[in-house]
Amino acid sequence: DVATETILDSYDTSFLADADGLPETAWMIAVGDRLFIAAQKLDRDNWYSPTGPGAVAVFDMSAEQWVDADPVGPGIQPIPLVGANPYTRFDPVRDGLGNLVLRIGCTGNFGLADGGIEEIDPVQLSSLGQVATEAEIGGDLIGQLGIGGEIFVIISDASFLTSVRRFDPETDQLTVLDTSTGYDHADLAWDGGFQLFVADRAVGKAGLRVFDLASNAELTAGAVPT
Repeated sequence: DVATETILDSYDTSFLADADGLPETAWMIAVGDRLFIAAQKLDRDNWYSPTGPGAVAVFDMSAEQWVDADPVGPGIQPIPLVGANPYTRFDPVRDGLGNLVLRIGCTGNFGLADGGIEEIDPVQLSSLGQVATEAEIGGDLIGQLGIGGEIFVIISDASFLTSVRRFDPETDQLTVLDTSTGYDHADLAWDGGFQLFVADRAVGKAGLRVFDLASNAELTAGAVPT
């Protein structure tokens, strides 16, 4: 309760854990009365590498109980993902028929092109597979954001240098908007019009940068300090 600064209840996520006992729950998003929570399933005894595909738990906020995504299987089951290490925030987008789907970037193992951007059906509680792979976008997924029919991503390359890229899953066209000399690009946001906002945490010049979606050009002369 934010008014009284009181914790009202807590909900156990240990049923999502792998062998090390931790589920590594990460980003979450609310869709109606349901909360979708990513579980990365990493091995804390092996440099937090993925132990297998990730999962998305579903929680009914009205009934205050977990939702079983697979009534046939034993116990409460999450939505199994194709990819490992669901790392980015959830992105709610509409498919070609106007249906809501949730996208999340699965980074897999850092340094390997084994991940991708995966879509989840929040009604059927199932994975729809990957709409783009790390091999197609050229690096480890750090962030992803759908705008229209395109996907804007932040990736980290083999040298852990980040870049902002624009990917069209229909044509496989990939455009690089910006590159860095470090692990600097952190997150993406859209103003709903023609501007893409990029969080840049370069040491000594951190801030917010703005790009024009029509021309891909940067509108800011440098990062607006934060």
